[in-house]
Amino acid sequence: MLKNDLREWEDVDIAAFYLACNLGLMKKGDFPVKAKFVFHSANKIGDALYKMLHDLEGLGILERHPTEHQFRWNFQFEGPWEEKVKCPVKIAKKCQATKKDCNHAISHKRTAFCNNIGNNNNKCKTCIPEGK
Repeated sequence: MLKNDLREWEDVDIAAFYLACNLGLMKKGDFPVKAKFVFHSANKIGDALYKMLHDLEGLGILERHPTEHQFRWNFQFEGPWEEKVKCPVKIAKKCQATKKDCNHAISHKRTAFCNNIGNNNNKCKTCIPEGK
């Protein structure tokens, strides 16, 4: 996984090689013997991999070292599919079971169900125990 391969700063040619491996273009042992020329000469595949690294940097997925031509994974990156959303109870501001104000709602990463909401008509588990 690219995220694991780029935990630390890596020179651009190694980062591009890891990207190629994660795309299934190369195997981890190919770089020093078979594939080094792809990254050290004019080559369409190497150029495309370098462009992809820069595109990933532009999206905030990768970080580029400020003084060296190196990349690493940006562990602060959150994709739009990971966007924090508000709990449905908090949006409603009332527990649908008790019709009282509910302050138990939480913000969380998008999941199938909020941790604070049961599958029982959006009743807050804190206000109404499950099964009632």
